[in-house]
Amino acid sequence: MTRNTPEFERLAAELRGLRARTGLSLAALGTGSAYSKSSWERYLNGKSLPPWPAVRALCRLADEPEPRIRALWELAEQAWSGRAAVALPPRPPLPEALPGPTAGPGPADPAATDPTPGRTPGRTPLRWRVAAGPAALAAAVALPLLALVAWFAHQWLAVQGRNLDSHPETAITAFRVGCHGSACEGRDPTAMLCGVQPMTLAQFRTTDAAGLEIRYNPQCGAAWTRVWDTRAGDEITMTAPGQPTRSTRVPNAQAADAFLYTPMVAVGRGTPLRACVVPPSAAPPQCFTVSAP
Repeated sequence: MTRNTPEFERLAAELRGLRARTGLSLAALGTGSAYSKSSWERYLNGKSLPPWPAVRALCRLADEPEPRIRALWELAEQAWSGRAAVALPPRPPLPEALPGPTAGPGPADPAATDPTPGRTPGRTPLRWRVAAGPAALAAAVALPLLALVAWFAHQWLAVQGRNLDSHPETAITAFRVGCHGSACEGRDPTAMLCGVQPMTLAQFRTTDAAGLEIRYNPQCGAAWTRVWDTRAGDEITMTAPGQPTRSTRVPNAQAADAFLYTPMVAVGRGTPLRACVVPPSAAPPQCFTVSAP
């Protein structure tokens, strides 16, 4: 059963965009994740809510940082499950009116100090009514206010999503990258959000069929190497003139199929970049060059 809420449709649209970025068919997407082709057909067409591990797998395949998609998934999951609806609590009854002064026993009368014999059946003692009055009034004000704040936050997120849809060119500037230029030296491109919509300057295949891309983000003023289909023990490097060589090593066979990234190097306009795959054996490294725009 589908639930065509704005949050759910927004998530499905984002997932379709990520799948288009990967260039993978549904069958290949199923092969690259733990979910079947038919499952991905339902997820991408908004027929069912994907579990978070499936969304995370697609983010990995599309080289998409997880935080933004995670926020969209949580909103969609709340709308799907019905937990997003905020019900205002019923207004609590007003505190019972205090009785006016009446003639009664004086302070010396035992009935005035012992509330049990002189208490009207079913009536709360006066001291409890006086104490409960402010607490009930505070709850009556605070709970609807919290619900109103949650509603405004929800609407703001929805508006932000529509703005990015109608103005795709602002999608990148909606993120604040974590570094620029020399501050990016040796940093992780994903952690610094430089991996959000980067430029792929060149793509290559090694003689062993490993994939290699030289990537660059002008907002960060930095470049890095991304590889996949490598072999355990391969060393991946990125070099720019005047900067230290940045490298990463494929730790094991399980990591060889996934995307791996070198740390970043700071670059300027026209900087020549050199990316290499250095095998663990005595075979010569395979290197590729390109210039930053």
